[in-house]
Amino acid sequence: MEYNCNTETLSITTDVRRFPTAKNRLLQAIMRINDLLYLIKENVNATFNDILSSFLIDNKILFSPNVEIVGKKWYILSFRLFNPLTSRQGSPYKNSCST
Repeated sequence: MEYNCNTETLSITTDVRRFPTAKNRLLQAIMRINDLLYLIKENVNATFNDILSSFLIDNKILFSPNVEIVGKKWYILSFRLFNPLTSRQGSPYKNSCST
């Protein structure tokens, strides 16, 4: 991923086979930059993720922040909060809050 200061653009170079993955990575980067600009402390006291994280910690609920999982076709799936469930609850994994 490259940032050009003169044109203020983000770009990524890849071959045709990897284009879908590269496009996904570029879009993920743009969305994260947008989040950073929108969620600066002057604008927001606490994000939903901050509030949810505090709730989970206070209630001693197991979770992992900022988990990335590679999907079947090599797409990277990002989860801001990831909550593994016990076997008696069904599926071994469930996301709490996805991007």
